[in-house]
Amino acid sequence: EFLGLSMVDVLQGDTIYDLVEHSDVEVVRSSLRIEKDSSTERSFVCSMQTSKSFKLQYGSCCSMLVRGSFQLLPHSSEPLFVALCTPTVNRLTRASSHMCHVFSSRHRPDMSFIQVSDSVSFLLGFSVEELTGHSWYSLVHPEDLALAANSHRSLIQADEGFQVEMVLRLQHSDLSWSWIYIRANKDLECYNISCTNCIISETEAKFLQKSTSSDAFRPSAAPNYPHSAQQASENQSYSSKCYKRQRTSNSQSEGMGAGTQIESEKEIDFVFRTSYQADPSPVP
Repeated sequence: EFLGLSMVDVLQGDTIYDLVEHSDVEVVRSSLRIEKDSSTERSFVCSMQTSKSFKLQYGSCCSMLVRGSFQLLPHSSEPLFVALCTPTVNRLTRASSHMCHVFSSRHRPDMSFIQVSDSVSFLLGFSVEELTGHSWYSLVHPEDLALAANSHRSLIQADEGFQVEMVLRLQHSDLSWSWIYIRANKDLECYNISCTNCIISETEAKFLQKSTSSDAFRPSAAPNYPHSAQQASENQSYSSKCYKRQRTSNSQSEGMGAGTQIESEKEIDFVFRTSYQADPSPVP
């Protein structure tokens, strides 16, 4: 599903390094060195080879988050690295959005909350009522405010259909912080900004920070990012409300006379052996 390879294709290789992109081999090798406490869980991101058809479709290898630890299994004289491999969140599709913790939000142009999915209470600890009307910037980590403001400004100045990606920290109700991967879109019809917010690990955040930019971009026809069915339903409902308001406004303006016009603006398991060797908004 993520690499375009069958189990037979995977097992034909001699080692895990046959799957890893050549430039990341040293990253994997250094992450798999056995240390004093070999049972400690470790995580890293590497690019894995995909089938030819996948490379034609997506244009590159697939970046994978690998999480695991060394374990001494029965009938094994050496510890084995048992790992769970999942695509980084920017490579997930709608069908695999269940593999990450995600909540959706909708904001006014100044990034104050209009609407938030119920899952935010589980992920950040805030109720929908606590966030509605408050500024998104009040949750952003102080060190990430400049990045947030630049991305926000870029989206506001971009044409319709453009998006921005952000990797930053948001605060929980208990004052702790989580790394979030955000895909933000501007909706000119309703004059608001909709966001898909995915909780990610620090390892994944550091990797994604290198590949994201604060500049707005036009997404491909079939974007690969988590988008829950709940958010799709909420967006459709909200868009319907916007359309109804616009239609009502237009009907009223028509009744006022012709001279009056109202302006409207899945997961992969690996087991492999290794050798001992106040809410101010800074924008715009």
